[in-house]
Amino acid sequence: MTAEAVDAALQQARMYLDVDNHQRAREVLAHALSMAPDHPALLIFDAQAAIGLGDYIGAERRLYAALKSAPDNEHAIRLYALALRGQGRWHEAKWMAWRAVCADPNEYRTHLVYAHILSDEGWLDAALAEVTEAIRLEPSDPDLFVLRGNIFRKLSRTAESDAEYTAALRLQPDHAIATHNLAVNRMARGRLLGALQGFLGAGTLDPTLGGLARSNIALAMARWLRWCTAGVLFLVWLLLVTAAPGNTLGAAPRVGIAAATIGLGAALGKLVVTVGRRTLASALKSRPLLAMRLVVVVVAVVLGALTVVSPRQLEVVQIGAPMLLIVTLVLVWVGRFTRQ
Repeated sequence: MTAEAVDAALQQARMYLDVDNHQRAREVLAHALSMAPDHPALLIFDAQAAIGLGDYIGAERRLYAALKSAPDNEHAIRLYALALRGQGRWHEAKWMAWRAVCADPNEYRTHLVYAHILSDEGWLDAALAEVTEAIRLEPSDPDLFVLRGNIFRKLSRTAESDAEYTAALRLQPDHAIATHNLAVNRMARGRLLGALQGFLGAGTLDPTLGGLARSNIALAMARWLRWCTAGVLFLVWLLLVTAAPGNTLGAAPRVGIAAATIGLGAALGKLVVTVGRRTLASALKSRPLLAMRLVVVVVAVVLGALTVVSPRQLEVVQIGAPMLLIVTLVLVWVGRFTRQ
């Protein structure tokens, strides 16, 4: 195979790799390798495509062959580290990534791979140093800031983590992982509506994050409804006291019940508006306990509104409030037991 033909195959494969079309890249490279099976550049690019397809063992074989001809090739060594990492061979992957850094300390991608592997193994301070060096070498890559944000989050340095995700979004406003991970930090601080908006945005930007985003949306909704459950218990207590035999619904109890009812209704409305009907229906369908929590809040709002608007219906409240209290307490117990 002529050098011109090899260059053409490599250029075409690189074009497909740049758009993550790994299967098509492998098809192009397979034809070229059939005529030049020992060409190191062809082997390296084929290994890169194999890693993209999850064929880590095949990639390792290609890279082993390539390194026989080019033992100091940084690209091959770096990909070898990724192939080993994909197989869960962490110690070997870490050693290979270190070799890649030594082969070319000015290549930011080697520091990025090394930082990933160190972070995976829990060497967070070393990983932080590596990704910081990568940012120094290439300050325009948003993925580097996302990784540093992830490391800061593991170190419980949430404010710095937020700053890194925000920096990544300044460089690439549609960066789905940065959007998602920033939402994770918001949820950890109890900013649930902001977290929900972030998860929804991340799922829209990158459909491959859909499963993870939906799971976190359901988790944020569960936390929001747990807060509402406390309001339900307060409202039920007011209803039980008001509806007790011999009591009359005076102005003060009515104001208290009205305030609690309006608060729960507003919280419920914010949740529905933020999440949207389709996402809400999907989350409730996949998590029955979540649906039951929502029903409890709705019933509490209805009972509260009925008590304020139609005081003569106290006999309905006398029956409904104790039942609602029992159901709510059962849900609280089940939620703690199942951690939902």
